[in-house]
Amino acid sequence: MTNLMELRDEEAWQMLLDKGLKRFTDVYTADGVHLGGAIRIHFRPEEEVDPGVKLWAAYLEIFADELGEHIFVPTDFVDEYDPEANKVVLIVDEKVVEHETWSNIPDFVARKLSTVEELPYPEGYSAV
Repeated sequence: MTNLMELRDEEAWQMLLDKGLKRFTDVYTADGVHLGGAIRIHFRPEEEVDPGVKLWAAYLEIFADELGEHIFVPTDFVDEYDPEANKVVLIVDEKVVEHETWSNIPDFVARKLSTVEELPYPEGYSAV
């Protein structure tokens, strides 16, 4: 099994915001599986962050169109974001996403304790 602690980039959330990540940006696993579109980033209360027990600091919420569910990928596992291609790629493959049960809503999000960064809509998109 992949050692997640060796792969992670705990500053990836900042890169996403710095590059202007937009709502509905396509998110792919490292092996090319399309997970869905980015919706928002959730930040865990700082006093609850503990990567050693998989309590990650920030999660990218993705809406999986085909499954009709939300996936919460810790931003530590984002490899790259290409704004021109409108594409986020993770550093983990589909098996890791499934094994880590990232389709379950994190407890701090369910308890409404997260600080939420709503992603802006793409230019020209009408939410109405």
